[in-house]
Amino acid sequence: MIAFIGFSAAQGKKDSPKYFYDSKGAIALAEYQTVCVLDENELYLIPRVKYFFDYDAYDRVIEKKALMWDHTKGDWVNAKLYKFTYTNHTVVLEFAKWNKQKGDYDDFSERIIYNVEADMLTSCSFYTRASSGENWNLDFSHLVDLPVSTLWNDRKVLLADAENKIY
Repeated sequence: MIAFIGFSAAQGKKDSPKYFYDSKGAIALAEYQTVCVLDENELYLIPRVKYFFDYDAYDRVIEKKALMWDHTKGDWVNAKLYKFTYTNHTVVLEFAKWNKQKGDYDDFSERIIYNVEADMLTSCSFYTRASSGENWNLDFSHLVDLPVSTLWNDRKVLLADAENKIY
């Protein structure tokens, strides 16, 4: 695996911040990625969020941890945990927030289910629950007709077929 460390700017609207990305690892399978923005004078990079990635045997993201930059501490602090589960025609993405008092992540409280047929994303359903013992409540769902490539996340394909590796 070739190590890659470099910054690249994401183009956006004139008033929106310019994001810069620093990744360690191959572009497709980074160990982590740091996202920064320019200060108001466009002289210095300000860290915003750092992601750490874990992959399965098919090089699909199965876990992503997000840390936010704490300006007062001058250090990274835990923020969110993302868990990805893959089946034949779905990807389930679950979110858990960091609980500072517990010193651990809370139970997963948000979920998105992406349904895929062939190379097309066909629907997205969004769920929440108040606590781990409760059932998932469907908040809303919508049909889409988009190429699977729209679900790229941090340069890593989220959707993959177990037999063919990657769509």
